[in-house]
Amino acid sequence: MLQILKQKKRFCATDTGNCIKYRIISKIRTVEKLAFSVLFSVLTTTEIFAIRAVQTPFEVLRIRIQTQKLNHNMKKVIICIIMLAGLLSCTALNAQSKHEFSIFAGGGLSGLRYATEYSGGKNEYGGQIGLGYRYFFSSNLGFVTGAEVSLYRSRFSLNSDNFATSTMAVDHDYDDFEFRSSISEYEETQNALFLQIPLMIQFQKGKNHQFYIAAGGKIGIPVGGNYRSAVGSIENSGYYSEEDYEYTTQKFMGFGTFKDNSFTGDLKFKTAFFASVETGAKWKLKDGLSLYSGVYVDYGLNNICEEISSAKQFVSYNRSSPRDFSINSVLNSQYAQNSFSQTFTDKIIPVSVGIKLSLTFGSNTQAQPDKSESKAPAENRRQ
Repeated sequence: MLQILKQKKRFCATDTGNCIKYRIISKIRTVEKLAFSVLFSVLTTTEIFAIRAVQTPFEVLRIRIQTQKLNHNMKKVIICIIMLAGLLSCTALNAQSKHEFSIFAGGGLSGLRYATEYSGGKNEYGGQIGLGYRYFFSSNLGFVTGAEVSLYRSRFSLNSDNFATSTMAVDHDYDDFEFRSSISEYEETQNALFLQIPLMIQFQKGKNHQFYIAAGGKIGIPVGGNYRSAVGSIENSGYYSEEDYEYTTQKFMGFGTFKDNSFTGDLKFKTAFFASVETGAKWKLKDGLSLYSGVYVDYGLNNICEEISSAKQFVSYNRSSPRDFSINSVLNSQYAQNSFSQTFTDKIIPVSVGIKLSLTFGSNTQAQPDKSESKAPAENRRQ
């Protein structure tokens, strides 16, 4: 250990420039480790909340498999971002002064905004992590772009204690019947993951510590999505019009009262377009290294709801295994009441508000020529 410390001292004493680069790269690695820790905490917390809604070991295993689908995509994208962060930060050490490279993370209320006849989606805590690039036209004005991964989370609850719906189905004997359901204590959580590309203009003013504001838009490409629902109680029955009789207790046919059920599935979304604004302070740590701290708002401008198929009902009957009926998400299904089918919602808007920190490499401060050096050639010519 002592030999390693002595080698570091000799290295810094003989080459000051490389020593500075070495220290900056060490800090970058610390930031990468912190990013991995934050990512692990977020994904683990998401899985814990999902598992609390279920009780049996088989349901816990099913929830973990569904959660890992979204987490696997998120991990791959974020690992690529962190690897690129190290490369870009090293490049920034030798970049011209009008370029800035950054790695950033943020978090706050981040969810899917929609409304239904019964209730609306409530935003949960989400976040973002990514890489940024700034090109400055002058010391005050620049262009901002990059790539970021954003997580949107929302929660939905049915206000109705006994929500009734029905759909036509076919049983294992190929007989048509009306599958009726009455649901109580229903809750659903939705997750959506987007790869976002910002296109913004930034204005800043000040010397060592500057005020900044950036405004523009973002393009959000859907990477993945899923939902998890928990049902306190669901009562199923089958009405056969030919017999004019309603079966209510035959559980082998999926009829009866079922309690404490949970369901999971995937969600698909359209490409999102955002209006975005960010403002805060830029703190100069040293030459070529700055810290941005501020707040941001991303508001969706278009509807990201996929077209809902008429065949996808809120409660679906499983002819091959009637006891394994399923409940689909309120975001991608429809229900029927009084022989009238309708969707829960047909408009979904992603919205995110939070706090953001960005570690930036490079500086837009234009280097001033040394007046003594510029005068020296002229004096030599006169002599």
